Parts: sequence; C-alpha cells; structure tokens
Amino acid sequence: MDNAVTKLLGTQYPVIQAAMSYVTEAQLAAAVCNAGGLGVIGTNPGVRIPERDAYKTGEIMRREIHKLRELTDKPFGINYVTPVNESDPSRIYADAVKKVFLEEKVPFIVMVSTMNDFIENEIKALTAAGANVLYREISCTVETCVRAAQAGAKAIIVTGLEGGGHVSDYNMTLLNILPQVTDVLTDIPIIASGGIINTKTARAAAAMGAAGAYCGTCFLLADECCAHPDFKQLLLDSRGEDAIIWRASTARMVTNQNYVGRICNALDRGGATRKEIRPHYAGKFGKAMLLGDLEQGCVTFSPSIGAINKIRPAKEIVEDIAHGFA
Repeated sequence: MDNAVTKLLGTQYPVIQAAMSYVTEAQLAAAVCNAGGLGVIGTNPGVRIPERDAYKTGEIMRREIHKLRELTDKPFGINYVTPVNESDPSRIYADAVKKVFLEEKVPFIVMVSTMNDFIENEIKALTAAGANVLYREISCTVETCVRAAQAGAKAIIVTGLEGGGHVSDYNMTLLNILPQVTDVLTDIPIIASGGIINTKTARAAAAMGAAGAYCGTCFLLADECCAHPDFKQLLLDSRGEDAIIWRASTARMVTNQNYVGRICNALDRGGATRKEIRPHYAGKFGKAMLLGDLEQGCVTFSPSIGAINKIRPAKEIVEDIAHGFA
C-alpha cells in the first residue's frame, strides 16, 4: 500500500497503534510494527505503578526501546506527553523521556497536547533536533492543526469525540472535524482517530480525506496486549452505550460506569472543578488494565467497543483497518 502516510512512516500500512498508558509496551508495539503498521510505546511501559523518579522514568523508556528493537527492525514511535507550560511540575518527567528518545534516535514521536505558545515552540525545537513529530491535539480544531503543521509537525492526528481515554472539550465528532481539517491542510498527511476499529470505519475516514488511522481501543483486545484477562473480558462484554464522559484534568474522559466512572461523572455534573475530580481517577488506569480491578480502577474505551466481539492477533487488526485505505 502506497500513500502519504506509508511514505512518511516507511510502513506497509497506514495504521498506527495509539499510545496508551501501561499496556502499549514493547511486545504490542513490535507486533504492530511486524504486522506492517507503526507500533507506539506509551507512558509507563512495562511497569505496574508509575515511577516517581524522573531519571528512572526516562531509563524505563530506554529499556523498552531497546526491548522493542530486539523484537523488530521496523520503524516505531514513542508517546511524548508534554508539559503544558514551562512551570508544569510534570516537566522533569517529560524532559527525562525527551532526553532518551533524542539520544536513541527514535524514528517517530507522537506528541499529544493542547496547543499554546509553549507547545508550538516544543514542536519547533524537536523538529530542529531532527525528530519526526506526529501531532495529536486533544481538543482538536482546524486552527490548532494548522498551527502544529506550521510549527513543523510531519503529520497531524485528527481526533473526534468517538475516541477513548482523553477526548475533546468540544462536541465535534470525527465526521465534523476531519473533513474541515482535510479541506484546509492539503499538503501534509492527515491521520484520523476516534472509533476506527475495522475496514468499514477506516473506509469512512478515508472518504473524508484521511490517509491513515491512529487506533487505540481495538488494540487493547489484541492477543499481544498485556492487559489483564478480566479487563479484556469486560471490554468484550461492553456496549457503546455503556460509555460516559466527564471533565478530567486535561479535556474530557470517556469511561465505563464502574465506581470510579460514576464518582467522577457525579462530581462533574455537580459542578466540581477539574482539580477536585482528578484525585478520584488519576493513577488508577493500571489498576484496571493490569491488575483487573474493574471497580476501583479507571476503565476507558471508545464507544466503538460495541462492534468488537473477539480477541485477535495484532496482525489481523492492522490488516482489517488497512483494507479501508486500499
């Protein structure tokens, strides 16, 4: 398959496995790479609880990069969760990861953030340092996508409200935002994200001008994903209407209606601030995904989950989605 995304990535297919905390580690990412897509290592790879030491956080990422390179010789990416500004306390962790991926010459950096002057300058700096940035704006607008492209991003990931995890503060589905972006940005690869799980959904994205897909939820149900069996079974048993959405510390969050989801949703509806809601879900993703605590952990997925009914090898998932861009 030959299009703008495969030419940029050097992959067989224009399919990117989205970065998710804990579970998108070397094994899954390498499986996607070997299947012809672009595997991406996410935050906290290969650990059960977040590392509090910034240096160790960077070295954990380095270890995972080395592990992935033992499993594949294909191009891959890592997730770079940026600080929101220069005084953000998380900056020491982001800087530690950045140091590692620049030293390791990682082929692609998936940068997920909310556009402002600091983020624009970060894209420029990474580009100047030789990094290939694929930029995903959480609360996607035409303006933020244009700004990222002008700053030097090599491709833009356009996310609609159909996604899982952190989703937009704006009520725009992929059907709304994607054609607006592809009408304006015609000289840079556009990658669609949000609810893309198979050939049919990929074909819809392609019809709106996307040249590739960035997919998360479907890869949670890959054979190679290290998520707890009980977590995978919960996803198989879930329906799209089980998803709820509430304000998180960054944009909004899509979860199921377990204890954590109900508490956060109730706080949001009751007028609690983002800062007040955060302690009730922060740090609880691994509890669900890795430990199988489906009530006290935070369970997030795309409402497209209702169309996924089995666990499959990553190769089948990649090829299924890729057919939509053929």
